[in-house]
Amino acid sequence: MKCLTFAVLATCLCLVGCQENCTMPEKHHKPLPTLTRSASDVFEMTILPWGDAVGVKQTGNVTDLLFEIPYLLMQNKIPSEKILNQMLAEGIVHAGMSGGVSWEPFILNEGEFQRVLSMLKAQQPALQFEPLPSWVETVSDWEIWKDEATMGIPWQQNKALKDQYECLTRLKEEAYDNGDDERGLALHWEAHEAGTKWAAYTQPYIESKKLKNRLTRENAVQ
Repeated sequence: MKCLTFAVLATCLCLVGCQENCTMPEKHHKPLPTLTRSASDVFEMTILPWGDAVGVKQTGNVTDLLFEIPYLLMQNKIPSEKILNQMLAEGIVHAGMSGGVSWEPFILNEGEFQRVLSMLKAQQPALQFEPLPSWVETVSDWEIWKDEATMGIPWQQNKALKDQYECLTRLKEEAYDNGDDERGLALHWEAHEAGTKWAAYTQPYIESKKLKNRLTRENAVQ
């Protein structure tokens, strides 16, 4: 048993040390929900606390839901209709210790996106909607774009590092789902290293942004 454990760990360390670009497994896209809603439709959602605590049910419209999604509008950027519908079609967002929210998956009725924009800006005038570059195809890409727009993190390198981490994480989950614990463990360590590299790249930009915000607040007080 000890020999087997050592062999598995040795394999993990080897994989971590010689990490290559990950090839994302073919993703089987879920069909879009048949349920559609208008901006003002009222429906049920569940506010999810962190951990295993029981969620709290409440009702609201589309903009109420968007304000409940952790970090979504924190940088005053509104996603495009395409990105927004991708989010709404998932039916859940959970941000770990920051909690989350779940709802019955749906997409917006045609023509309702402009109403969503108007309702969001009425509640929070600082919110902005900007046309996105062609490379922004997914929610993950939109988050990368926001990082560059608000913190100056170059999107190409940020996207490459994030894609590597997400790819390895998906392969790890796939391995465990298929009962291949040895490969899953090896991929766990690869994903850990990829995540560490990604964080190391973005952290200086995040700290610089925090410093600028603090100096702005201090100057405003003086």
